Amino acid sequence: MSDEALVAYCEARDAVQRHERATREARTEQVDAERTLGGLLSESMARHAVACVPAGEGRYVRLAPAARRAMAVKTEEDALSLVEDVARHVRDVPAEELPAAVVALVRERARARGPPPGPPRVRVLSKLPVRLPAPPPLAPAETQRLLAPYLEARRERAEARAALAPLRAARKRTEAALLPQLHGVATVRMAAPAPASDGAAQAAAARTLRVEVAPPRAARSSSSALGVRALLELVRAATEEAAADRVGFDAALRAAVARRLRERPTAAPGPARVRVTRGA
Repeated sequence: MSDEALVAYCEARDAVQRHERATREARTEQVDAERTLGGLLSESMARHAVACVPAGEGRYVRLAPAARRAMAVKTEEDALSLVEDVARHVRDVPAEELPAAVVALVRERARARGPPPGPPRVRVLSKLPVRLPAPPPLAPAETQRLLAPYLEARRERAEARAALAPLRAARKRTEAALLPQLHGVATVRMAAPAPASDGAAQAAAARTLRVEVAPPRAARSSSSALGVRALLELVRAATEEAAADRVGFDAALRAAVARRLRERPTAAPGPARVRVTRGA
């Protein structure tokens, strides 16, 4: 194994950690500021019935309704409840259109049983959607007062993410270079993250790191929560299988869905990654 690859990864990892520690408080404040000002701005726009306002530099701030989320399908019973009593809703649907009709019905049921949508949120757009009316040339005074600090908080947060991105990219790149060479446990002596006042303190602050390939993250079991998209794909395949029995369609569909849920393959383990711990 190349010592250069090992040291390069540890240095890249240290750089990320130093930056995150130095900016943690500021980044937390930026997140809070953007969230708070965004909430106040959305309330102001809703109060004044303003759907969109110009934000300068060709941008717009739109008040977007929260998307309605579907119910969480955590068990086989959750999935089967969505395909209960389907036949009477698709009795007159031609066979070739049956899978799409059943999928649409299940999607509608999943959304209807999901949690209530949250409040509307503001979104910054680079261009005005065609379906939206032209915004007023000047926003209400209250909205205008909130707009500038919100955009500033959003800019500061974007700059903070941009400053961290190359450090994380370097860590990821050096990790990818190290993984094929890493076998067993390697140790490396690293200098202190911050410069010490004298050589003795520097030596005392230096630390030994144990570097190894971490065990892959546990794979998702077949009983884990099923996403809406995966559920709809499963329902489509089960419908195609059950379509031949239009008389006993409900029972055939439920049986096909239940069997496919039990046969659902376990997801592959997570990718290999490097684990670093303090040595003795």
